[in-house]
Amino acid sequence: MQTLTGNILVLDDHKSVCRLLKQTFLSVGCNVYTAESTLEALKVIDLQEFDVILSDINLPIFSGMVLLQEIAKRDKDLPVIMITASQDIETTKQALSIGAYDYITKPFDKMQVIFSVSRALQYRKLICENRAYQQSQENIVRTRTRELQMALMRLEDAFLENRKAHLETIIVLSKVAEFNDVDTGNHIKRISRYAELLGKAMKMPSHFLDQLAYSSPMHDIGKLFVNSHILKKPAKLTPEEFAEMKMHPLNGARILEGVQFLQMARDIALCHHEHYDGSGYPSGLKQEQIPISARIVTICDVFDALVSKRCYKEEYSLQTAETIVRQEIGKRFDPEIATIFLSIKDEMYQIYQDLRDNV
Repeated sequence: MQTLTGNILVLDDHKSVCRLLKQTFLSVGCNVYTAESTLEALKVIDLQEFDVILSDINLPIFSGMVLLQEIAKRDKDLPVIMITASQDIETTKQALSIGAYDYITKPFDKMQVIFSVSRALQYRKLICENRAYQQSQENIVRTRTRELQMALMRLEDAFLENRKAHLETIIVLSKVAEFNDVDTGNHIKRISRYAELLGKAMKMPSHFLDQLAYSSPMHDIGKLFVNSHILKKPAKLTPEEFAEMKMHPLNGARILEGVQFLQMARDIALCHHEHYDGSGYPSGLKQEQIPISARIVTICDVFDALVSKRCYKEEYSLQTAETIVRQEIGKRFDPEIATIFLSIKDEMYQIYQDLRDNV
């Protein structure tokens, strides 16, 4: 005889039926529990896990249909085989329509019942294996999600540490640029604030603004190689002196060359003296050939030079600086950037006032 494995609950208000079915399934290896009412069966189901339920449809007080509905609330994949009288076909159809796995009729054939339960047990086994597989997959997903979150946290920590190191390097390099040019003072701090404010007004993305704020102070790093008497000369430069001064963009780019996080700083150092109309130096770039970061810093740098006192000039008023900037639109300055700059000139001038040098 076929051997079966599983927990089976038999519900019938006739003790003889319960006894017969219990003996039948004990003989093939199953664990069998019995109940004589729907309420009793539900109490047992809440305490014990079952693989198959066999239930009579016609029960006193609460019918087998009620049991079927209650089981569906607890475990919709638990197979329930309904036992019915042969003349009760309509009720059987209704039971199948609301989730019964199968039905057998009274008087039932022993082998028919075993066959029906055998199929139900196989169905239950497949359901449980699928549940276990789905659970294992969910556990894998949860585990991998946690691992990914931890990796991202570690990556973020590493990024913040690297960013901190990058910024410290930038600050040191920016300050080094001041050593040879005492007249600039807070110039590099103002340039950073001007450039970030202008970038925001242009609606540039946040990562660009971060790079711009920390890269723009290094625009004159190449002046380290310019003779200090040229930088401090209170009169107009000779052609030879100006030629040496014009080398500072190239020298600045060489200093910053090859470091990935200083790429924008290099672009700015190299191109902040290029003019929108192509008349600038060192390469005569024009319009979109000039990196946008450099076009932003160019107008900020000129504005700061205009409103500041330098060894070769007195400071200009905001009105005079605005007039000069307007005259250079389309020549030295990108028209679109210059228009936005002028729209926030008062905020720019406030930055100058807040960070002006002590003279």
